[in-house]
Amino acid sequence: MKAGRWIAVGAVAAAGLAVATTAATSVARSGADVDVTVVVSDAATSGRSDCPPERYERTFFDGAAVELADDAGDVLGAQDLEGAPTASERGCAWSATFTEVPQSPAYTVTLTTTDVPARTHTFEVDRERLAGDDWTFWVSAVS
Repeated sequence: MKAGRWIAVGAVAAAGLAVATTAATSVARSGADVDVTVVVSDAATSGRSDCPPERYERTFFDGAAVELADDAGDVLGAQDLEGAPTASERGCAWSATFTEVPQSPAYTVTLTTTDVPARTHTFEVDRERLAGDDWTFWVSAVS
């Protein structure tokens, strides 16, 4: 009886491994381009904050650039933060959406401003985490 049970368990485990391997292979081969949204929030605000645009004039967020790169460091796109922030559950935020982003094991998001003082913030995220968060990556900075 014990030998039969272990054979059945072994067969189920092997079948599960085959299914998992097939699923992982099909995702890796698909290489489908996706739209990635980077949401940049002001770390000094909360979900209850008002977000008047004049608060952000001549701050880090006023014209900061958002750059998305793949794991090889190739830049996939860049956008400037523009307009007034919107109130979100994580505070005042701006969004930058990059369309048709090719498959990469990981991505780097860089926020840069050239105003005085010039600053750069760099964030990394792997593809699995990004996919699990519906292709939206939240980052925060202080103005």
